[in-house]
Amino acid sequence: MNHFNTLRLLFLGLVVTLLQSCISQHKITISVLTPAQISLPQHITDVCIINHGIAELTDSNGVYYSFARQLYYDSTKYDTLLSWSVIDGLADGFAASHRLQVAGEPILWPRHPKDKEIFSFISDTLIDSLCPSADANAALIVDKISIFDNFDYFFMDNGLYYMELSALAAVSFQFYDLHNKQWIDQHIFMDTLTYSTYGYSWEKTLATLPGRAELYENIAYDIGKNYAWRLTPGLKTHQRFYYLSNDEDIQKGHEYASQNLWATAARYWIKLTDNKNKRKAYISAFNMAVASEMEGRLDIALYWIDKALEKYYTAEAVNYKTILERRQTNLDLLIEQMRINP
Repeated sequence: MNHFNTLRLLFLGLVVTLLQSCISQHKITISVLTPAQISLPQHITDVCIINHGIAELTDSNGVYYSFARQLYYDSTKYDTLLSWSVIDGLADGFAASHRLQVAGEPILWPRHPKDKEIFSFISDTLIDSLCPSADANAALIVDKISIFDNFDYFFMDNGLYYMELSALAAVSFQFYDLHNKQWIDQHIFMDTLTYSTYGYSWEKTLATLPGRAELYENIAYDIGKNYAWRLTPGLKTHQRFYYLSNDEDIQKGHEYASQNLWATAARYWIKLTDNKNKRKAYISAFNMAVASEMEGRLDIALYWIDKALEKYYTAEAVNYKTILERRQTNLDLLIEQMRINP
């Protein structure tokens, strides 16, 4: 019996030790201002937007759609909704960095039936006449818009309906330098948008999906915003994580990090960076790197990730260092594109 009790106590002690040393990762999502794909000339700041996505006289651009694996054509008119939603997305995309701004009100240039080319020849004189704003030094043409939507559903054995609504859209853009009289970009931007849902009632489940107009508005807006970020620095979403453990200072730092009080969180995490326990030192140094990045100090973040690697050489730390180095390189390009002093 005594021997059994001794083994039980040893087992319980081992469990407690393992629990105390338990380490987990807390994931976070951040938005990072990222360089544009195209570095524009510095003189381009104000953009005249031309809406060339609406057919003359009437919104006559019908759409293709699929229902239950059958293809149909719908002559319902969506030109206006699509083109102006793209323009709304462009304006909001520019606002992320304020590198570009819209000059005056967008100009409507209706499409003629013969305008079937994706990128047609446009004279300098015509571009100048379409952009009356004296402030404009570039023109952005929202050209041909194509869209296709699909609805599908499945009826499960347990009585559940699974429904999926998706749209595929393509928008042609042309970007022109009014000062140097040259085309900077001619690009077709494609995107997909999908909504899915499930429920036990056909009507109630279907009601949770957006209508076609809302679906088209959302995907057109997203395309406009993402094309704006092709020309100007834009916000990109990234995943990060920091470590959690049962240590009191790690937990306290987590409380403040959860409130985006990263500088305060760092006051607790930094206490353990020189701890004799290499695991604790690694965790706290890694967390310090994350806190530094959240505060916008990439140089300090690189310092702390190197400290973490000195304690423990892990794949997570190596990968994070690569990410930080890439962001540091992007920062130099970002400053150049933004025309600001570091």
